[in-house]
Amino acid sequence: MKKQLLLIATVILGFTNANAQCTPTSSCTPDPQTTGYCTTPAEDSNLPNGTVGVPYSTVIQISVGTTAGGGFATITDVTINDVTLPAGLSYTTNPSNGIIPGGSNACIEITGTPTTAVVDFSCDVDATANTNLGTAPYTLSYLLTIDGGTASLTEVVSPELTLFPNPAEDKLTVSVKEPTSIKVINVLGTVVLEEKISTSKTINVSGLKNGIYFVTNTATGRSTKFVKK
Repeated sequence: MKKQLLLIATVILGFTNANAQCTPTSSCTPDPQTTGYCTTPAEDSNLPNGTVGVPYSTVIQISVGTTAGGGFATITDVTINDVTLPAGLSYTTNPSNGIIPGGSNACIEITGTPTTAVVDFSCDVDATANTNLGTAPYTLSYLLTIDGGTASLTEVVSPELTLFPNPAEDKLTVSVKEPTSIKVINVLGTVVLEEKISTSKTINVSGLKNGIYFVTNTATGRSTKFVKK
């Protein structure tokens, strides 16, 4: 147990030193001039925004050192297992097998055409470090926002319909001046929820994907935007 804890601590220490010192490139070509630990963009930063229906492409550069935690662990390689991405996007790695030998560089290219709007989607790079002390998992995380693009609905400030909180995580309270029914519609124009409301009602939005939605008063046709985060 102590050995495994030391391994995880040393690997995390090595990767948390990663910063934006890798040379950024427009194509997925590892930078042979970079040594030590670094990523570009920096870990926990934002990737360039995308737009629904518009082709997207960006590159993450990664450099892996030979040791971690002040030399306690020798890095054999780091294997990229998976990258969590919004709908419509996929990734490739260079090297194509996703294995980054210690003391070398690699890159991840994210491409595709986004199909769903999301705000601050967590793009998690799931990796495994293989060292002389054993193996340890590690995750590099980035945030990616996909804008709604030319959605069929536009926001109208609706005095007879108010939303709280906005953005919302799990619960959204909808208040109306007169009894009505409402529809929650995503940026693609799909109705994802329907509710009847007398004066005020708290609805569960935890099952919705992160992104932009419109709450439409069916009696007036007016819509108010809210963000699910």
